[in-house]
Amino acid sequence: RPKTVAVHIQIAAGAHCEWLPQENILFDGAWAENSVRVDLEPGAHYTGWEITCLGRPAAGETFTRGLLDQRLWLWREGRPLLGERLRIEGGDAQLDAPWGLAGQPVFGSLVTTLRHPDAIGRLREVLAGTASADLLAAVTELPELLVVRARAGCATRLRGLFVALWQELRRRQYDTEPATPRIWAT
Repeated sequence: RPKTVAVHIQIAAGAHCEWLPQENILFDGAWAENSVRVDLEPGAHYTGWEITCLGRPAAGETFTRGLLDQRLWLWREGRPLLGERLRIEGGDAQLDAPWGLAGQPVFGSLVTTLRHPDAIGRLREVLAGTASADLLAAVTELPELLVVRARAGCATRLRGLFVALWQELRRRQYDTEPATPRIWAT
């Protein structure tokens, strides 16, 4: 029987929610279902990320057995803005294939409804400055969303990238320096 995490966020008209959790770590042999659903009312905004680490790379553990079924849905007024599903089986070809994770054990998505005119250009600049052999990311512009997808060799690098992108979004949208939540230092 799978272990399940299901998050349902409802955002009222005009409100802004940020969902920025710590990364999920799937130990070898784990069977997990992870689901996030966000319902936005008119004028509501959302910025959130999900980061997943397959195995414990620092301990030399990979994800050779197990199953991850991960879903992300964003809706505005009953209309879907984004629907994604990812299914990874331990030892699957997509873990090492160039079109998949290319041997990188960490992956994540950052999604935001914030749409400052120069946000996508600035996010692309940040991404270009961080690209390396063990960190690859790209941003996609959708009608009501910006979506960043990334894969990395370690969770700390990917989380650091997402924090930098979150800070840029905050600067653009609110013209102020964002305060990092104290809990991130623990």
